[in-house]
This record gives sequence, C-alpha cells and structure tokens, in this order.
Amino acid sequence: MPQRLLTTLKVLLRRKRLSRALVLHSRKYTLRLTAPTLMNILCRQKRDRFSKPENLAILLVNNRSDQTALETSLLYLGVRDYVVVKPLVPNGAWKQSIKVGEALNFARKCAEEYILYADSDDAVILGDPGKAVDLLVQSGGQALFSVTSFPENRGRHDLNGWFRQLADRSGWSHSDAIYLNSGVFVARREFLVSFLETASEYVADDSLLFNKGASLREVSEKFDNDQVIYQILYPRFSDDLRLDYAEELALR
Repeated sequence: MPQRLLTTLKVLLRRKRLSRALVLHSRKYTLRLTAPTLMNILCRQKRDRFSKPENLAILLVNNRSDQTALETSLLYLGVRDYVVVKPLVPNGAWKQSIKVGEALNFARKCAEEYILYADSDDAVILGDPGKAVDLLVQSGGQALFSVTSFPENRGRHDLNGWFRQLADRSGWSHSDAIYLNSGVFVARREFLVSFLETASEYVADDSLLFNKGASLREVSEKFDNDQVIYQILYPRFSDDLRLDYAEELALR
C-alpha cells in the first residue's frame, strides 16, 4: 500500500485522538500528508470559524519563500492575523537557535499579553487559538511547552533524570513524552522576555561554532539549537514553566 494512502487511513482511524490537541506536530503525519489534506480530514467543520483573540499574538519564525504548513492551517481556520518573522540567516545556514533571538525581539515589541509560537514546516493548528491561553491559565504557569519523547540536551544525563522525576511527581510515570519540546509553546509576554533573555546567553554565534580553536568549555556552554537551550534552562525556571503532559496543546 502506498505510504500516502496508509498515512491517510491512519489519520482517519485516529481522527478523534489527533483532534484533541490544538496543534498536530507529529512528523509522521505532517510531513507525509499535505496541510490541506490534513485539514480536510480533521477540520472540515471548522473551516473559517476562528479568529485570533485580541490578547494573543501568534508567532512563526522561518526562512521559507512559500506558504508553510502552519500558515496554511491558520488560513484554513480563518485566522489571518498572525506574524511571520523571516530572519536574515548568517552565512546562509539555518540554525534552530536563530529562533531564540527572533522570538525575543518580537516579544519585546509585542502588545498582546500572550504569545503562541509553533514551528512552521511540520505543524498544523486544528482549532481555536484561544485554547492555548486557556491551557496556560489552567496550568498555573507563566509558560506552557509541548512535550516530546526524545531528550535533546547533548548528553546531559542528569537532566534526563530530572525530567523523568518531574513527570513521575506530576503523575505521568507511564508516559515517555516527558521532555520539553520547543516547537510549540504559549507564554505570558513579560515572562517570555525574561526567559528568552537568559536563553540568548546560551546561543552560539557563528564565530564560536566554526572556530576550531575554541575551548571545550566555550563550546559546551553555547548551543545552536533552541530546544537544547530551553531544556537546560528548565530547572532554573521550573517554578514558572509547565509541560503539556496531556498533549492538549500539541501532539508530537
């Protein structure tokens, strides 16, 4: 059976489960089927039903020339008031850490109380963006991050154990999706500025990344991936950060 047809059947069979999440961020679906196909299967009755809440900004950061999957899904639902930041990429090489500085610059100027960020290429939004604010408020935190089953903190086994213990204490000992995922999050703007200012201190610049003479200590404290940085910072900000263990914000 062709892969595309098989994936379509899986989406149809799992439609109820997939639709529980506000954002579908699972590449086994979003990279195997086009955004219009996914939206027609999962959101046909929601077409043109929603708009952006006044207190929420929706941020995308990418360097694509074409309309991305996330933009397609937003427009499908009727949400047209979102912001796409297209950074100038140093040396023409995209690094995930670019998103840290771009999100910080946006948050500093943003007028809305809340900011929803989602990756552009491999995510689609499936419902009312206002649900993100509701989930954040219910969490009791200042920021709510989606979760993933894959740790990405460059061998920090102590940190892997910390996330495991946190999940166990939170009642999610049965789950493997316990690590912070940077691809979808919602946060109060003022807190996000503070968090990203700290995160920006861990972003490796080009001169460090390509300098073979850089010390091991320098390299170990700077990173070119936003998810690595956010995972490393989580313990420091744990009083204000929350993880979406129930995968209602996003399904990875």
